[in-house]
Amino acid sequence: PRGVRTTSTSWTAGTTHCASTAPALQSSQATGDHPWLNCSMRDSGANPKRARSGRWQEIRENLRSIEAAATAGILHSVLLVIALTILLATPDIDATQEEISAYYQTPGFDHRGLLAFNLVVFSMIGFIWFVAVIRHRIGDREPRFFASIFFGGGILYAALTLIGAALLAAPLVLLEVGGQEPDAAVAAMMRSVAVVILAGAVPRVQALVVFSTATLGRITNTLPKWLVLLSYLIGLGLFVTVTFFTPGIYLFPAWVAVVSIAILIAPQASRDGEPSTPLRP
Repeated sequence: PRGVRTTSTSWTAGTTHCASTAPALQSSQATGDHPWLNCSMRDSGANPKRARSGRWQEIRENLRSIEAAATAGILHSVLLVIALTILLATPDIDATQEEISAYYQTPGFDHRGLLAFNLVVFSMIGFIWFVAVIRHRIGDREPRFFASIFFGGGILYAALTLIGAALLAAPLVLLEVGGQEPDAAVAAMMRSVAVVILAGAVPRVQALVVFSTATLGRITNTLPKWLVLLSYLIGLGLFVTVTFFTPGIYLFPAWVAVVSIAILIAPQASRDGEPSTPLRP
């Protein structure tokens, strides 16, 4: 048919539709060309490399979207709460050696230590993704000083949390994988160090993340005022805490979830006609 070329250089030539593929198939057998692919490429007006490049570009934009940041933040919160609940079920720092030994002699652990630690790892990956997308969306409006605190605090928080989780999971992993009962004194010491890190050092680092996020949201007008005020109050509470109150470990994941939900519904509010200042597209 007119307009159909069967050579390997005919990616963009002609305007033939896919109905002409069948006649072209016979003439293309000698050249080894693929008329169905040529037809689709001609209809779209693009060559295969450009089409693939466009698909990858769309995937990259989706991964850097504000929805990706919100999803990563919510994933971080859910996974971290589940993992810490499992890990903190071990005997507390005031437990006796007999109680610790009895706990690790109880059957039915079912590899909870490995599961919990892997959940912490994935939750930290989600948090780093959350930080990266937020910084990308703010873009040129990002104040360097507070952005550096936000980024550095996020990295330090992830590292300290992984260390604390590893200390909590180590006795369980020794029992589950190695088949050896951990020494009660060693398990108590590892629990104490983990609590010092997770309930002592980590909250101060979390406060830096909360303060910097609230300040960035206020300066760039990307967070609602109520959330900025709430973030300052939560950051102050995390920074001045002087006790090793274990349930306080869950405060930061809850805050991340609230921020994620807020930035996720903000574009919807804008579409519904409410004024909002979205993050950089």
